[in-house]
Amino acid sequence: MAAVGVEVKHAEGAPEEHCSAKPTKQGEGLRQYYTQHIHELQLPQRQKTHNLNRLEASNKIKVLMATNRIDILDQALLRPGRIDRKIEFPNPNEESRRDILKIHSRRMNLMRGIDLKKIAEKMNGASGAELKAVCTEAGMFALRERRVHVTQEDFEMAVAK
Repeated sequence: MAAVGVEVKHAEGAPEEHCSAKPTKQGEGLRQYYTQHIHELQLPQRQKTHNLNRLEASNKIKVLMATNRIDILDQALLRPGRIDRKIEFPNPNEESRRDILKIHSRRMNLMRGIDLKKIAEKMNGASGAELKAVCTEAGMFALRERRVHVTQEDFEMAVAK
């Protein structure tokens, strides 16, 4: 049975702790890991709430928060008066996806006739990072086959992966 390990890092990059757990039954290690670490994930949120409470209203202090998991934030952080503005950045639309694919494939040796619009259509709901990963993976497919040019098929396989 494999050991489960995790390293939690602060924003400064210093390791906070290292945990290992050997599961006794199939899946038990992950259950134990998540149960143990849910509490540890909540501690920083409580600390943020506490720090926000300590701030006095001031024009000199600006707090900027960012998350890609708003669903797990402590509701106390989201109460009216805590956050003045909430700005959401949705995943790109089809035209933007095509532009992102162009940006990440511009230094690649592409075969003529590659239809990035078709790839963008297939990747509905994809983030910019996922689009970049598809370009990287398409390039890797070509490299694995020792080809100089990336083909439409490489992109299709990268999307399917």
